This record gives sequence, C-alpha cells and structure tokens, in this order.
Amino acid sequence: MLLSVFSTVLNMSITAGIAILFVLVARLLLKKAPKVFSYALWAVVLFRLLCPVSLSSVFSLMNMFDVKITENGQMEYISMPTQDMRLPSVSAEKPKQNSEMAAAEKLEITPEVSDKSRIMTVLSVIWIGGAAVMLVCNIAQLIKLRRNLIGAVLIKDNIYLVDHIESPFVMGLLLPKIYLPSDLSDREREYIIQHEQHHIKRCDHAVRILSFAALCIHWFNPLVWLAFSLSGKDMEMSCDEAVMKKTGRDIRAEYSASLLQFSTGRKAVTGVPLAFGEGDTRERIENIMKYKKPMLWAIAAAVILCTLLTVCLSSNPNGETESENKEAQLSDLAFESIDLESNPGVGFELVFESDNRIIFYGKSGIYCYDLAENEMIFTVDFVKAYGKEGSVQGEYGTLVEASNDGQSVVLSYTDPEKVNDSYFIDVSSMTYTKGDYKPLENAFLREQAEGQVIPFSTIKDTVYIKGDKSWTPFVYADLQTRIHSYLSNLFDRAYSPYYEGLRYEMSDYKEEIDGENFTATFFWTMYHLDSGGDVYSDLGMETQANFSFQATGKISGGGISSVEVLGDVNVGMDGPDYSAPVEGYFPDENSSLILTGYIKNIDTYARTVLFDKVFWLTEDKHSKLLEALGVESSEMPNGYYIYNPEEKGYSYPISENAVFEVFSARENEEWTLTETDLETFAKELNTRTPIYTVTVQNGEITSMAERYVP
Repeated sequence: MLLSVFSTVLNMSITAGIAILFVLVARLLLKKAPKVFSYALWAVVLFRLLCPVSLSSVFSLMNMFDVKITENGQMEYISMPTQDMRLPSVSAEKPKQNSEMAAAEKLEITPEVSDKSRIMTVLSVIWIGGAAVMLVCNIAQLIKLRRNLIGAVLIKDNIYLVDHIESPFVMGLLLPKIYLPSDLSDREREYIIQHEQHHIKRCDHAVRILSFAALCIHWFNPLVWLAFSLSGKDMEMSCDEAVMKKTGRDIRAEYSASLLQFSTGRKAVTGVPLAFGEGDTRERIENIMKYKKPMLWAIAAAVILCTLLTVCLSSNPNGETESENKEAQLSDLAFESIDLESNPGVGFELVFESDNRIIFYGKSGIYCYDLAENEMIFTVDFVKAYGKEGSVQGEYGTLVEASNDGQSVVLSYTDPEKVNDSYFIDVSSMTYTKGDYKPLENAFLREQAEGQVIPFSTIKDTVYIKGDKSWTPFVYADLQTRIHSYLSNLFDRAYSPYYEGLRYEMSDYKEEIDGENFTATFFWTMYHLDSGGDVYSDLGMETQANFSFQATGKISGGGISSVEVLGDVNVGMDGPDYSAPVEGYFPDENSSLILTGYIKNIDTYARTVLFDKVFWLTEDKHSKLLEALGVESSEMPNGYYIYNPEEKGYSYPISENAVFEVFSARENEEWTLTETDLETFAKELNTRTPIYTVTVQNGEITSMAERYVP
C-alpha cells in the first residue's frame, strides 16, 4: 500500500515540477504585470501537487512528453514493481500434466525486480518519515505560537493586538483572526489591517494551508520548496497592490513606511500550518515603489497568457490510456517473410487447439493456423512487437496465452523496466491493443491439448500432429486460395457495413508464376442478402456483382508479400484492360442501404443502435421463396409476413445529422410520418410499431422511421 502511494506521489511530483518550470518562465514574462496574475498561476501547480488525475486535452503541454497514462488518468513516469515475479521463457518441453505444478512454474524470482522493489520500499519509508517530521515540527511551532497569544486584546471584529509578536499574521481556517503587534502606530495599523483583510477575503489563509500540505507531501522535491517560497511572495505583493488600488490615491510612500520596520530586526511568522505572516518586506517595498496602474492591453495580455497556461498545464495529454489504447490492425505485426530454411530453435509451444485451428509460438513469433483451409490466419513478429533483433525470449521471457475459444490472445514480454508492453489480440476483428499485463479469464489449459507442434531441422519441416492426422503449417496453401482469402477480406471490410451473408466465388482462374513474381486472372462473383431488406430472393442469396480481376504481386517466405488487384474496364468488349483499382468497386460515401427490422436497443449517449434485420415477404414478389419456406400465401396475415431467419443484432453508429420519424394522425385519421429528436424516439420505442426502417450510409445510420404494420 505504502509503495503504491509513494509511486503516485513521485509521478505527481514530476508532473508538478514540469508545471513549476513553465510557471517560472511565465513569471518572467509577467514581470511588469500585476502580481495577481503570477499568484494565480501557482494554483495550477497546487492542483498538480494535490490531485493525481486530470482531464485530458489536445492543448496540454504535457503532450510533448511521451508518458504513460494509467487507467485512473494519472501520468506515470516511474512504475513501481508490484510483485517480485517474472513470466516463463519459451520452452520446447511438453507442459506438466499437473495443473498446480504448471501454475507454480510460472513464478520465478527476478533479482533485478526484487532489488528495485527493496530500494523503492526503503525510499517510501524515508518519504513518509520526512513528511511526518515536517508535520510534527510545524504543529509544535503552532502550539508555541498560540502560547504567545495569551492576553491578546480584541480591537474590533476579528482583529487583535498582541504584545509578544514581532509581525502581523493571520491564523485560523474557518474563523481566521488577524493578530497585530501592539507597538504599531495608528497609520501603520490602517494599511496592515487592509492588507490582512484582503488576504482573508481572497481565502489566502486556506490556500496557504493547502500549499503547506503539498510541501509536506513533496518535501523531497526542491522545485516544490521554490514554488512554496515564490507563491508566498506573489501572494503578498498582489495583496499590497490590491490595497493601493482600493485606496485610489498614491500611498506608496506611506504604505512602504508602514512595512519598513518589518525589514530589519523582526521575524515573520512563516512555515506554520494555520498561520502565515508578513515576510519579504524588502521585495514588497521595492514592488510598491515601482507600482503603476497597469495599461488595459497589458492586463488583457496577462489574462490570455494565464488562461492558456492554466488550460495547458492542468490537463493531461489527450491520448488514450495505456490500457485503453486505440485498436490497431494485427497485420501491422505480421512477418514480412519467414525464412523457411532456418532452424526453429527451441521449438514451438501450443497455446490453443480446436478442430478448426491452432495457435502456437516459437522463439521469433506467434502463429495462428487454419486446419481446414491449410493456411495461416495471422502471425506476430516479436521483432516488430518489441523492436529487438533476434529472439526476445532472452533474459526475461515471453508469455503467450489464448482464451478457451481462441478469440483472444495475450502476448507479454516481461522486462521489469518496461510498462505497457503486453499485446491483447482480438482474433475475430484481427486487431490488437496494448497495455499492462493482465491474465486472461478462462485461458486455454495447455494440458488439454491432444496434438503437438513438432519442429524438425528447418521451419518448413515443422509438423502439427493430432491423432493420425498431420499438417505442415509453414507450407502455405496454393496461390489461388491465398488470393481468394486476400480479396475476401478486402470485400468484407468494404461491404459488411451494408450487406449480410457475404460470400464469394472465384472462377476461370489462370495464373503465371515467374520466380517470386505472379500474375493471376479470374472471374469474381459476390453474393449477399438483398440490399433492400424487404426482399429475400433465391433462398437468401442474390448475385450482387460480377468482376473480372487481375492480381499481380510477389511470393516470399511461402506467402504473398505484396499484391495489387485491378479490374477490367473493358468487360464485354474486345481485349481486357486491367486498369481499375479494386477499391474503385467499393461503396463510396454516397452509398446507402435501407434495412427493415427490430430495434433491440438505442444508446442515446453513445449514439448507437442495435438492429436486428428482418425480411418483409409479399405474395407478388416472392412466391417461390414462400413455397420453399412452406408458407401458404393464404395464411399470411393481412398479406404480409416477417421472415427473421436468425435473430442477431448489428451495431450501427447514428450520424450527427440523422433524421428520426414516427407516425402521427391527422384530422382525417390518415397516418403520416413526423420528424422528432433522438431522445423522444428512443423513449417511445416500446410504445409504437415493432418494425422500423433505417437507412445506412457509409456505415452510419442517417435516418430511422416507423414502418406501418397492418
């Protein structure tokens, strides 16, 4: 617990130190401006010293530092070891059958981590001890000061005269009192009282207590001591200026004379938690004598500078937290090529197995292999992941875990000097995020695996054996299969926001391979459920489009290292002309799709809709389908029939300019659609018709309307 608190304080102190440096520079720029602006800037430093979290902003000056943002929003420069453990290295040995023994082998003491933990523990104890000493010493000073106040004489309101003090001061939090030396003259007393009253009016006594608390917490940071001192000076000088401004006449000489006696021979009350006195008299007198009524433009410039610095210093970088990093494509970590003739080294570890796929890893990367299609689904190159040449199992070890369903994979490289070094892979979306290591829930137990990935002399000879069957994962499928897979992925990404039930066929395939270069021509057909949402033709599949394509590229390491697909712009004419990029056949920003179905949920805050598509069948359009479904047209209620082959929700974002329409009755009882807002639409969702029509454009819903049901 203490180590965790110390870690937080250290990181807060570093952030505050950066803010202090910026404020010091700003004070130089504000040298001729009223001191109230310099004093106001210290509020940002106080916020950074006492509050471990902050809102994020693109304007944050902290953006210039590459710093981790934790889950609770704190900037983390120094990470603390939370346990003296490391993860296991890659091993070619078969896992133990006893799960308890296997779990025990995952823990191994790392001397480097252990030493760091001990050092930080000692430092945390020193820190808490230093803070306690400061607090105790100042409480003792406060007790001593209160003894000197015995016999104080009330003048009026909250103002007292005391014989045994040498300078005025304010003491108290909820009911602050002003204490004045009894030997002050009436004229001196007048200006000092105004000064102290302005302190109380501005709540400086409360600010000073918070500042002292911050100093106790961050006593080890010399910049904080400097900030405490300079903020006190700015506080006093800004208060002096406020008194002179309030008087409305030139009282610089008189006011300076009232402070002059505090410049020598007297000790101010300083460093006491619940009291602060008048110090730095010499600098205050110099500032008073130089005081002039500021120009309007100077005040405006100071306001702008202080506002900008407050926003930029009080906010954290506008980046995602390390545990919530932006999703990235898994293909970014894939091997550029695999040397099939190299030695597999220590071998391969199987971390997931099913009837359809396996996930395993070796000294250089992770591999997910499709047993049915005989091709790699994805690869992860450790060098790309961690920027290290060669094997990364090395000194600390690499951990790879997969979930029971094989849809989640965790890769962690356990360097104790690193944070945010774990990769969380989503196999279904082929994306990953980064963050601090967290074990998978319901992880696949390796002892459950029935097969083995067995290395031989070279990578290409590696064999996965299960029962009486075997596969060679690094001997890839034929070129046609790989092109089909590549193009299917492109079409899925382009058309999945608009269509359901996508499938593809490749025909008239011809290929030419010259060394690493290949050229393939083929006819490509895309099928899908009808785009209108009201039609379900040809038992659910309808030819959407036919394409004539040519694919060219290179083969390297047993896989396609580069590929370009071009379409024939002269289809049906003499001679093909493969000059149209495949992306030109994809939907553009003006493409739209009209869907009919049930709205399962609307999130008005996130502006998303969970939509279950259905098909609206009529006798005229779909007599064959009705017959295939075994539905008599005479049995359809009111001439309609809602066909929902699979209850499944699809999430769509709602456009900012989306239109929402509901039925309303006019005087002649005819129903008409009336526009409304999203909140009203969502509120009345379950009180109206069950069927809705939505329009999807560029993957976003642009309109939602009730559909009339007889």
